[in-house]
Amino acid sequence: MMKRTITALALAAALSAPGAWAQDMGEALSMLEIAAKRELVAIGLSDVDPMSLSLSQLAQIRSVMGASDYNENEKALQIKQIVGAN
Repeated sequence: MMKRTITALALAAALSAPGAWAQDMGEALSMLEIAAKRELVAIGLSDVDPMSLSLSQLAQIRSVMGASDYNENEKALQIKQIVGAN
């Protein structure tokens, strides 16, 4: 009986982990979208919806935002290229 209980608990823990991971990924994606929206508005691209961007584009925008080797104009140009707003 005890062996079955331990097995059931281990199975329940294993099955619940992917859901928690997916929730964390959803929250991280939302944070990327919010940060991208803020940056897009700051450079005059308020008509670009971050939810229409791919995860790769969002990550690239985040990378440009955090880069210290670009000035503000270079960051804006890089981000415009990423979203295709040349």
